[in-house]
Amino acid sequence: MPLFGFPIGSGGIPFRKLGTGNVMNSYWLCLFTGTSWTQFLASEDKEVGFNKGQIKQAQKIKSGDFLIAYLTKVSRFVAVLKVTEEAMVSDTKKWTEGLFPVRVGAKVVHQLPIPSAIPMSMFLGKLTFLKSDQMPVSGVWSAHVRSSPRRWKFEDGLAVAKLITEFIETGENPNLKSEVSRKPLPRRLNNINKLNRVGKLIKRSKRLSLESSEISDVAKVLSRSQVTGYAVNFPIQKTCRPTQVCKDTCYFAVRLNASVPALKLQQRNFDICCDDPEDFARRVIYEYDNAGLNYLRWNGGGDLFPEAIKAIEYIRINRPDVVLWIVSRKAELAAQLQYHVNHFVHLSLDRTLVDQKAQILSMFKHQNVFCSYQVDPHETLTPDVISKVDLIFMHDYGAIPVDFEKAAAKFCPLNGAESITDACGRCRRCFDGSLAP
Repeated sequence: MPLFGFPIGSGGIPFRKLGTGNVMNSYWLCLFTGTSWTQFLASEDKEVGFNKGQIKQAQKIKSGDFLIAYLTKVSRFVAVLKVTEEAMVSDTKKWTEGLFPVRVGAKVVHQLPIPSAIPMSMFLGKLTFLKSDQMPVSGVWSAHVRSSPRRWKFEDGLAVAKLITEFIETGENPNLKSEVSRKPLPRRLNNINKLNRVGKLIKRSKRLSLESSEISDVAKVLSRSQVTGYAVNFPIQKTCRPTQVCKDTCYFAVRLNASVPALKLQQRNFDICCDDPEDFARRVIYEYDNAGLNYLRWNGGGDLFPEAIKAIEYIRINRPDVVLWIVSRKAELAAQLQYHVNHFVHLSLDRTLVDQKAQILSMFKHQNVFCSYQVDPHETLTPDVISKVDLIFMHDYGAIPVDFEKAAAKFCPLNGAESITDACGRCRRCFDGSLAP
């Protein structure tokens, strides 16, 4: 049986499989969450599950067809599967996220690690619905990855399969090597005049019923972040000790972070952690592994409290490989954290605290700690301030003042950036030891 197309390798993917009847294998999109993908890989009898309403579509999938595994939320292609058993119905519970009774047997043909999964942006000009040289708005292309199983055009499926195979064979990480994959999304600026943000958020939070009535065993604790990727967030009104500069400049008190769902998640995290810090830590670890993370920001919003210290300590002892970037204004609590090579304490200072830096640092028994400076929107930055701190944030990530362009290394690369998307993942200084003495 002759095969035409790119190199096969182990279990490779044919361009066309010619035999009796000139059969062409179909490509089908198959959606996974990070959780369902991990559970699929861990299972011995590998099956892909769909909802009952998809049974007619699933019955069109034939043995020998290929499934393109696509991770939702992160919009990345992670693997190619080959169908080994055609659609069947089963009421055996296999996955935590649902029954998915319509089952198709499949085996992994080619697979990338989750951190190396290929983003949609790498297929510009390679897929029939991405012919433009610029990424269209998500509503255009997301229609093609909205449900599964979904039969894809042969040339689109082949393009995805081919690129996955090429990166496996070359050993290259597309997220590091490709300029296209790192192409930023358009930046959205906050309103600079929207001051006293924290005060407004706290007033709004008090008007809402945020107390958790029931804590689910499967509730997620990590939040997606445009800047950091993922973060552990807690409620500002329950954990923070804001200065006036905080109140005016807090980026976390506006936009999606301040939406009702986000506020409820923050409150739930606080309740879970206060009730059982070790359980909360185990949930963080599970989601860290499930998402394939290599670092995590602790306190994307909110600040430290005694139970959070206990949760971080549990992670230090039980999962020393987990990299935590811990942001705080509560030096007295942060100083209680035990030294760990993979834990980096980021102390946020401003004009009200910078002169106390030496006193603050004297509380610590280790040097995995550094100090940033938040510029007040009405403040004129001075060389003296720049010399005292390790990292500087302009208000709402504004441009670096012209007078200090020679000191650009002291400024976070978010300042003046056209895009803030995955900026921390690209820079990494806050959690790779670069800023700690």
